Amino acid sequence: MMGRKRHAGGIIVRMLILAVWAAVIGCAGGTDVGNPETNTFSSDMALKEYLVSQYARSAGPIARQSFADDAPPGMTEPGAGWEMSGDMDSSAWGMDADAPDRVVSGNGCLYVAGETDVRIISAARPEAMRFIGRITVEGHVDALHLNGQRLVVLYSPEGGKEAPQGNSESSLEMINKSLPGVLFPGTGVGILVADVSTPDDPAIIKHIRTDGYRLASRMSGVCLHVAVRFMPVLPPLQLWHDGTESGAAEAEDYNTHALADLTIDDLTPSYTAFDDFENPVAQGRLVATNAYIRPIEPGGGAILAIITINPHVPGSDFSSIGLIADIHHVHVSSDAFYLLAMVFNDDTADIYETRIHRIDIANDSAQYTAHGRVRGRLLDPSAVGQYQDIFRISTITGLFRDDTAAGHVFCLKRENDALAIIGRLENLFPGRTPGTVRLIGPMGFIMNAEDVNLITMLDLADPASPKTSGMLESQGAPVGFFPVFDDLLMVITGNACKVEGSSNPTPGICLRLFDISDTSAPRLRHSETINGSDTDDSIVFRLSAPPVFRPDDRLLAVPVAIGYNRQFPDPSGEIDPYVFSGIYIYELTDENALARRGILEMWPGTVGEEDNPPIWIRGLLTDDAVYAAGPDRVSAGGIGRVGDGFEIHSRLTLPLTE
Repeated sequence: MMGRKRHAGGIIVRMLILAVWAAVIGCAGGTDVGNPETNTFSSDMALKEYLVSQYARSAGPIARQSFADDAPPGMTEPGAGWEMSGDMDSSAWGMDADAPDRVVSGNGCLYVAGETDVRIISAARPEAMRFIGRITVEGHVDALHLNGQRLVVLYSPEGGKEAPQGNSESSLEMINKSLPGVLFPGTGVGILVADVSTPDDPAIIKHIRTDGYRLASRMSGVCLHVAVRFMPVLPPLQLWHDGTESGAAEAEDYNTHALADLTIDDLTPSYTAFDDFENPVAQGRLVATNAYIRPIEPGGGAILAIITINPHVPGSDFSSIGLIADIHHVHVSSDAFYLLAMVFNDDTADIYETRIHRIDIANDSAQYTAHGRVRGRLLDPSAVGQYQDIFRISTITGLFRDDTAAGHVFCLKRENDALAIIGRLENLFPGRTPGTVRLIGPMGFIMNAEDVNLITMLDLADPASPKTSGMLESQGAPVGFFPVFDDLLMVITGNACKVEGSSNPTPGICLRLFDISDTSAPRLRHSETINGSDTDDSIVFRLSAPPVFRPDDRLLAVPVAIGYNRQFPDPSGEIDPYVFSGIYIYELTDENALARRGILEMWPGTVGEEDNPPIWIRGLLTDDAVYAAGPDRVSAGGIGRVGDGFEIHSRLTLPLTE
């Protein structure tokens, strides 16, 4: 691992003292948490009995089995090379600075996530850009946080995205059987903190590995909070029964007997802390027994742990809490984690309900503070959001396969220990298949699958009285909604848009600006197309990350990848080279139109057959430069004003591979 090794014996001695201190006072989860109407556990025996009972009673009627396969028409699994990042949404504008990403900037440097390392680039000016340092991990780098002069590297240890040994399929089916899609099992989460005050010589000051799979993370103040889902490797269990009481009892007895030999350590996650020489200095359970939370309504035996770390304090100390429930999605705001669990609801035709648990992260420890529920299940993980103190969520009731699916939007507010529904829009688009939903600021946007070109705006400014508003025409399937200003919205469509003079969609990316000062009658102000009208359907256009906008300069950087569809290779077996990877730069004029000011390519010049497009691209704008960063190289260009506009100059590219 590149970085100075602090050989003074006092450092290791202090780390060992911290480890012992943490074990004695319960720093690894020993904080007192305020749990509204929930129960914690006073002994390991009570905790184990509860976990075993949850797994033993998890068998469901076989009549439900087909429900888990119900999905929207045309829904497909992501293709090869798709960027898997649960807490990075390419359709979300301006993730705040405390959110994780693959590229972070500060202290005159760029920190870029590679496959197994983080590359540190001095980037005070494009012409002086140079590689100066590296931090390596034994695994796959997933995301980065930068807080002052502390860089947090979140990674999956070697083998961390592979199924664990044992009967992992049974374990996964246990938690996923009620939800379409597959969630990674995960065998580890790595959290490494480096002091980058001397960026060419980073020093590792904290390093922890835990069991589980990272679902989300966020910096809040000076503390890092990481949501980790843990599912133990279980013996073969009976997951379905014939629907009778005797069948359910038989399945429970069988499962209880099968689980009898498991210990509390088998059923709960553990952690190991390391010094900067990779020597273990502390080990134990990730969550202390009395820091586990049992919700009012049992919801399964999986564990969702929230780990809290102060990256500015060296050593192995941290705090944690654990909610025992099968959590399927985590939404993160600036001050809270919302843990969402989709469960069967046998009593109504809704089929599912979504239970919501709120974990506050505004302080230096995570606290369980409220819970609630809404009808239906989440169609899209991005169909949630918090605006001011209101949590909004869009769900689907019924089934797609029999055309009973219906869409709903709920607004919830915390009232003491409850998340109470204060406003709702139900049965949107009756008779049509619910489609994509985005909830951004005081607005919402919803489409139906029958006509993805038409977007219904939702006015959520008054959460007690949400209502449908005007209609937008997107000219293609939207991939992102980005409020540029309060009254100006940009809608981006990917891989199919109409160009002037043509009635049929062609491959490309369309950027459409709408005046939404009157939400009941939005007006199209400008449409810009990134495409070549001479391209064919074999070329794929992709928005690689959310655009970056600098309101002071009115500059917009759009990360774009254009290449051949490799899911359908040439019958000859030849692989075509990629077409383009880089940043399109625009200026927003006073008339609210987009004027293209330049293109910054990741691979300038001739492309060789050995070159492949980057898996992801990020764009960054500074006062006088634009950067396009990928896992293997960074391109940069200076920004200069010419007359009434800008120009991009001094283009250069820095390879990050040795």
